[in-house]
Amino acid sequence: MSKQNRKYIITGVLVVVILGASYWGFNFLKGNDLFNKQHTYHVVYDQIEGLNVSSPVTMNGFEVGQVSNIKMLTDRDSKLLVTITTEENYVVPDSSIARIYSKDLMGTKAVGIELSGKSSMHADGDTLLGATEESLKEQVSMQMLPIKKQAEDLMDEMKTAIEVVGYIFNEETQNNLKKSFASIKRTVAYLETSTQNLDSLMTQEKSRIAAILGNVEKITNNLNNNSEAITNTINNMSDLSDSLKAANIAKTLSDVDKAINDLTVITEKINSGEGSFGQLVNNDTLYNDLQRASKNLDRLVWDIRANPERYINVKLIDLRRDVQVVDESMLNKRDKKRLERKRERMAE
Repeated sequence: MSKQNRKYIITGVLVVVILGASYWGFNFLKGNDLFNKQHTYHVVYDQIEGLNVSSPVTMNGFEVGQVSNIKMLTDRDSKLLVTITTEENYVVPDSSIARIYSKDLMGTKAVGIELSGKSSMHADGDTLLGATEESLKEQVSMQMLPIKKQAEDLMDEMKTAIEVVGYIFNEETQNNLKKSFASIKRTVAYLETSTQNLDSLMTQEKSRIAAILGNVEKITNNLNNNSEAITNTINNMSDLSDSLKAANIAKTLSDVDKAINDLTVITEKINSGEGSFGQLVNNDTLYNDLQRASKNLDRLVWDIRANPERYINVKLIDLRRDVQVVDESMLNKRDKKRLERKRERMAE
C-alpha cells in the first residue's frame, strides 16, 4: 500500500470518528446517551407552557430522564406531541400522568410523572396521560384573589367610612351633635340631681323605711305563725268547693231554666193580650176609663172646695134662726151641742 493510500484511509477513519463523536456529542447534549438503553414515551398537550427540549423529567421530584423532542400536530388542532425518555431503570406504570410544572421560581418547566401505583407498566412508545400545572402567575393570581376581594371590600368599607365622616363633619350634623351633647349634658345633670335628691330622701326617710321593713317582717312572721290557720282555711275552701260540686247543681239549673221558660210563656201571653193582665197591658179602654174617672174626681174635689154649701147644708133652730154650717170647726160649743142633739133626733 502506498503512502498516499494510507493517508486517505487514515483521513477517512478520522472523518468517521469525528462524525460519530459529533453525533454522540450532539445526542449527549440533548440528553440521549447512545450507550445506555432508554425508555421512550409520548405525551400530547394542548400547550406546553414554555417546555423545551432537554427539559428534565422527574418522578417524585427525582430526575429520571428528559424531553427528547417536541412536535406540533397540525392535523390535530395544533396540539403538541412531546417525546420523553427515561433511563433504563425507570419504567412508567400504567395510567400514570405526565404533568408539566414549574421547577423553580424562574419559571423553568419540567415534566413530572405522577405514578399511578399499578403493577402493569407502559411499553416503549406508549402515550401517557398529559396534564398542565397552573403557572406561577396563575397560582399567585388564585392565591391573591381572596386578598384582592378582601382589599376591595376594605376599600368599599373605607369609602363608606369616609362618606360617614364627611356627613358627620358637615355643618348641619355638627350642630346636631352639639345639640345632642348638650342634651346629654343636661340629662347627666338631671341624673346627678335626681341621685342627690334620692340620697337625701333615703337619708330623711331612713327611719320610715326601717319601720316599713319591720312591718313587712312582722307580716311575714304572722304568716309563718298562722300557716296552720291558713292551711285550715284553704282546706275549708276545698271542702266548700267539694260540697258545691257534690250538690245537685244540674237539677237547680234545670229548675231555673224551667222557671225562665215559664216566665217567657207568661210574657208572650201578656204581649199577645191573653188574660186580664194582658188585656190591661194591651187594651187602652181601661186606661182611658181610669183617666176619665180621675179627671171627673178631680173636678168634683175642685167643685167641693169652691162650693161646699152645695154638699153640706145643716139648719139649726136657735130662737127661730136657721144656721147653715159650712165648717163645723167654726161653731162654738153651744151650737155644736145643738147640732149633735138635732142629729140624734133625726136618727131616732
